Amino acid sequence: MLSFPSSNQLNQYLPWLIALLAFVFRLVLFPYSQVTDSDAVSRVIIAEVWLIHPNWILSGVWGPFHTYLNALALFLYNDRVIAPIALHMLFGGLIAVPVYRFTARLFNTNSALVAAIIVAFSPLVVRNSLQPMAEVPYVFFVATCMWFLIRGMQEKPATVKWFIWAGIFLTVAAGMRYEAWVLIALFTLVVLLNKKWKGLVAFWSAAMIFPVSWMVGNYLEYGNFLYSVDYASYYNTVVHGVNDNETILLKIQRLVFFPLSIFHIYPLGLLAVLFPVVLLKISKKQFSKMQMTWLIPFCVMIVVFIYKAMEGTLLMQHRFSITLFLLILPFTAVIIPRGFNRRTLGIVLFIVGLHIGLTEIFQKFPIYERIIPESTLKEAFRKTRWLTFDQLQSVPKLEDDTVQQLLEKTKGDRSSESPLLLDYFGWENTYNYAFNSRVDAEKIVFLTPDMLRVEQSFKELKRYFQYPTSSEQGLIILRQGSGNMKNVITRNGQRNLIFENDFVPIHQMDSVGSIYIFKFDTQFLKRKNNEPQ
Repeated sequence: MLSFPSSNQLNQYLPWLIALLAFVFRLVLFPYSQVTDSDAVSRVIIAEVWLIHPNWILSGVWGPFHTYLNALALFLYNDRVIAPIALHMLFGGLIAVPVYRFTARLFNTNSALVAAIIVAFSPLVVRNSLQPMAEVPYVFFVATCMWFLIRGMQEKPATVKWFIWAGIFLTVAAGMRYEAWVLIALFTLVVLLNKKWKGLVAFWSAAMIFPVSWMVGNYLEYGNFLYSVDYASYYNTVVHGVNDNETILLKIQRLVFFPLSIFHIYPLGLLAVLFPVVLLKISKKQFSKMQMTWLIPFCVMIVVFIYKAMEGTLLMQHRFSITLFLLILPFTAVIIPRGFNRRTLGIVLFIVGLHIGLTEIFQKFPIYERIIPESTLKEAFRKTRWLTFDQLQSVPKLEDDTVQQLLEKTKGDRSSESPLLLDYFGWENTYNYAFNSRVDAEKIVFLTPDMLRVEQSFKELKRYFQYPTSSEQGLIILRQGSGNMKNVITRNGQRNLIFENDFVPIHQMDSVGSIYIFKFDTQFLKRKNNEPQ
């Protein structure tokens, strides 16, 4: 037998050690990573502008708490390339602590160790903590809520303190992602089924603080209590048109995506055993009442995810599966040996290595596809895998060096004061360039990619009128063939950008492939704006 500290000491310090190692692991990967998600960039830019004009956000589409979190990071260290990511890496490691505590209370410390290691080093969690995405801090707050909730239900004599704290952490999560709104109902059901009446009222009251205030704010501003949720659905289905060319293949992809996502996120060697063992224990009534009730959130949420994916209001992105991952993770306990010896330690280390090291191999050569005969179902599996392969790699990377070339070619012409107007040249590249440009967030304008709405793009140019700038020139980056590029004409040997019947002189500096770099006079539009009508 191995010689370990006392179980109490181990239980106290082990999750914090895992969190520390997970943070160091992310620090090692950070220099090799790049921000590839446009949402991550948008959230940081919003936070940077908010920090200049701070206010309490009462309504909108995205919940405000992630904005406040990113703004806090920027307030502490004013560098958007480093500060928000550093904070998210910290949250990515700290997730191990509440996951360990919750699993130890629901099952035992052995399974808690495995669950904490898996979540701390999961390629999905690592990837999303190397970018300022809302999912990682959201999951931390949900996991902490679960820990406080089970502590409140198990402690004797009963006290409402932990239920209140659980509700507070969940309402913060609800201000980051709307999945938490569903979890409020499901966790309330868990408390109800365990007959913790006083705790039920305390938890629900605290958890509903943000949803109620947000719905009231949206009603007062937009006349719609559920404006944020409705707009997100509207954007996906109407603006983005995700259902415009719906096929049988696409429907099957949506049907299988989130169950398939679990197979990629959770260690396959365990997952192949986990669900059969869970079903066996349910049939033999070997779970306690508390354990059974904590299965309900996972079962309901995966149905909700599939339903939302089928109607096109939830996009097929693995980062959303992090909620499902968190809810099923504690049940790893059903396949972990109880005795903590060399054999168990070897199993734990093997699981971690398998999960981290073989993720890419499994994505390239999935076992499950080999046993499915050629069919639309198999094609849906295959297409989903190739379209989302990059989403499951620990280190986010851009597909090419376009952004690096653009940054190098514009290095001497960019400053924090110079306005930057960006055409659309791919979600990843466009937003990564903005992120790394070092231009003040309030001076960055993203031009609409849809040429049918190009007029709206140039209305956005007016936005920098209100921001003082010491720079006499700005940059505009346009993609060949775009609607915005069609507004560039040559007159008398001079290239001009047509803007509200005016000709704004622009000068081509360079190009990278089909992407063209222009300079323009920032004072031209200001002078036109100040001319007497």
